Amino acid sequence: MRPDEHAVLCGQREFKDMMARVPAAVAIVTAVVEGELVGLTATSVCSVSANPATLIVAIDHESRSVHAFRNADRVAVNFLSTGQEDLAELFATRGSDKFAAAEIEFRGALPPRVLGSVAVADCRRHMSHDVADHLLLFLQVESAETGRGAPLVWMDRGFAGVVGEAPWSR
Repeated sequence: MRPDEHAVLCGQREFKDMMARVPAAVAIVTAVVEGELVGLTATSVCSVSANPATLIVAIDHESRSVHAFRNADRVAVNFLSTGQEDLAELFATRGSDKFAAAEIEFRGALPPRVLGSVAVADCRRHMSHDVADHLLLFLQVESAETGRGAPLVWMDRGFAGVVGEAPWSR
């Protein structure tokens, strides 16, 4: 008998309630796939390694963009700042013309950047893996830039800002 054979898994509601209490960065993830712009709001973004610099993004299989991101070679992860809540909601909405209403830096075949972000990572897709009801994208960071302002976070099923700016030391 394996040690986990009789383990009881946490219920979905209980798990979601727990995770709602944990602040998460809010990012808009963008790509250009077969000439089409794709973008979505993500709060499941995490650093995996600094050497090589790697991020992971989890995308719900129910997202209309999941197939495009599965095939994207390059991806930009734009971490939003406070005051960009409307953009986060726009990119979380199905069927909206997301890129027309946002302040975006278009870069040809490269993924668009969201202006005013506190940080942007330009990435190349390293690999993807399906886990439960999400696609996990492992992204190797080719360039990383930081901006000013306080980061936007998602907590208790709503947006929150971090009070003040982090010091620019280090």
